[in-house]
Parts: sequence; C-alpha cells; structure tokens
Amino acid sequence: MSGHVFLSGFRGSEAPALDETSIQTSIRTSCEREGPISLAINLVAPLFPDFYAPLDTLSPPLFDDVLSECVERTFLLMKHQLPALENGGSILNVVSHLALEGGRGAGHISAAHHAIVGLTQAAARSWSGRARLNVVCVGKQFIAVERALIEDELLDFGVALVAPSFRFLSGQTLMLDAGLGAY
Repeated sequence: MSGHVFLSGFRGSEAPALDETSIQTSIRTSCEREGPISLAINLVAPLFPDFYAPLDTLSPPLFDDVLSECVERTFLLMKHQLPALENGGSILNVVSHLALEGGRGAGHISAAHHAIVGLTQAAARSWSGRARLNVVCVGKQFIAVERALIEDELLDFGVALVAPSFRFLSGQTLMLDAGLGAY
C-alpha cells in the first residue's frame, strides 16, 4: 500500500458537507498532501437508525433526507475517490445489516443502504481491474458497542482487503458480524 487511507465519517475525520464541491475539495486536498488513495473507507450515516418508524408513518421529506444523506454522499465520494485511487486501490463502503435483512420500522435505512450495495456493485463492474469496490455490512450486535471499536475493526478489515492476495475481491457485500448472522 503506497498511497494513503482516506476516511469519511470516522471519528477524527472531517466529513465534507453534502455538496459536490466540498467533497471534491476534501479528496483533492487529501491527495495533494498525501498522494494517491490506496484505501477509501466511507462510513455511511446513519449506520443504525436513531428512530424507528413504520412506513405508513414516515414522512416523504424524512425518507428523502435519509436517502440523500446516505446514497448521494456515497455517490459523490466514490465519483471523486475513483480517479484519485492508485491502480488497484480499494473503496470500502460501510452500511448496516439492514441493507440485506431489512428491519421493522427501518425501511428508510434499509432502502438507502441497499441502494449503496447496488451503486457499489455497478461501480465495481465499471472499474474492474483498476479498482476494488466492496460493501461491508456491520451486524446488529455492534449497536451496543462503542463506535471507536467499530471503526478500529473496520479500518483493520479495510487494510486487509487492500492486500494483493485479495485483488479479485470486488463487487462483494460482506457481513462483519462475528458470525451471528449465520443462523
């Protein structure tokens, strides 16, 4: 890994405002300081819902806000991270288990996180051979775990995926849940 790690949404990393110019400037500034990106990890917010609302009670503006915050931010980050990646670099988009399982009262989060899975898979096909793009779904048992522990685990996981031995791992959705989802 000769480039640098670009973190978005992590403690200590400044999340750019949700507009293309801010995101582009953040990535460009990072690359000017540290060189090309080897690994970008995008921790999508909200990872777990702050509230639960049945679909029949969820307002369209709130639904749109969640989709915009999650999907549009991920799209803009990837759009500007991909050209800044070193050859063979990796992008890891982090969502919750709700991307795959759905959840009572969390349709808004499930829809947004599932859209990120599709967006990542489409980009993985387009950038095949030049970049690796994957999604990791954080399991529900992490809800009670301190955020710093989740982020450390994700960083270790992301760095492992950049290894040359994983050069063909792209377009995948992986669960990080200590095996608890395998029931």
